[in-house]
Amino acid sequence: MKTRTVVAFSVLFCTLALSISMWSQDSAIVETIKQLQQDKMDAQMKNDVPWAQQHLADGFIAGHSWGKWETKADFIKNFQSKANKWTSGNISDVHVATFGSTTAVTHYTFTYDATFNGTQRARSVICSDTWVNDGTWKLAATHCSVSGSK
Repeated sequence: MKTRTVVAFSVLFCTLALSISMWSQDSAIVETIKQLQQDKMDAQMKNDVPWAQQHLADGFIAGHSWGKWETKADFIKNFQSKANKWTSGNISDVHVATFGSTTAVTHYTFTYDATFNGTQRARSVICSDTWVNDGTWKLAATHCSVSGSK
């Protein structure tokens, strides 16, 4: 009876320790991804090409709220274009879901005022981003749709 009790407590303790460790890893990933989301928004505001080159995955794809798809090369080219100018931008309501230690998905609201190729856009969009980790976190995909609120 005493051995069973010791074994039961040992299993319970190990399970609790593993759960705490996994929660700690997940919360660290969530904070990392939230910071990367903020860094991404800051990079967009400054048309920061080196940030995009470093943080976009090779197969990156962007789906814009105006109905256009862009590859990594297109996205970076738009960062470089003087025809694209950000006046303001803010992300809010950032939520992160983790899938192990290699994938995270965010959804958030992005409110901005910008000019793209001569077309001025000021609106709020709802977005989702997929981040992958193969040793370093990279943005694999982003997609935004017009939000019901301004």
